[in-house]
Amino acid sequence: MKKKEWYYLLGTLSGGIGLGILLLGTESLKANSHTTFNLYDTYYDFPSFYAHIAIVVLSFFVIYLGRMVYSNFRITVVNLVFIAATILMMTLICGLTTILNDAVQAVGQTDIMSGEDWAGNLHNLLTISQGVLLALLGISGIKTLKLLNTRYFY
Repeated sequence: MKKKEWYYLLGTLSGGIGLGILLLGTESLKANSHTTFNLYDTYYDFPSFYAHIAIVVLSFFVIYLGRMVYSNFRITVVNLVFIAATILMMTLICGLTTILNDAVQAVGQTDIMSGEDWAGNLHNLLTISQGVLLALLGISGIKTLKLLNTRYFY
C-alpha cells in the first residue's frame, strides 16, 4: 500500500474522530459518558463510544465513496476500504431500524400520536437506503474482483 493511502486512512480516521468531538463535545470522550436522544416521548441512552463509531464509519463511507467514484474504481485499496465501510453502514442502518421498531411500540402504547404514519415512512427510507448500499456494495465488489484479476495490489 502506498504512503498516500496511509495518509488518507489516517486523515479520514482523525477527521471522523474530530467531527465526533465537535458534535458530541469533549465530555463524550470519558469512559462512562452517555449520549441521549429523544424520539417522541422515549429517551434513548447509549454510550458515547457508539456514537463516535457511527460518525467515523459515516466519514469513511462518504470519503471513500467520493474517492472510489473519482478514481473510477481503479484503486484496489480504496475499493476494499469502501466495501468495509459499506458493510458497517448497513449494520448501523439495521441498528437504527431496531431502534425505530422499539419507538413504534412505545408510541403505539400511547394514543396521542399515530406511530404508523412517520414510522412507516422512516422504515421505508431505511429499507431503500439499505438497498442502495447493497447495490453499491455489489458494484464495487464486481469492479474490485475484475481489478484483482488483471493486476496486483499497489
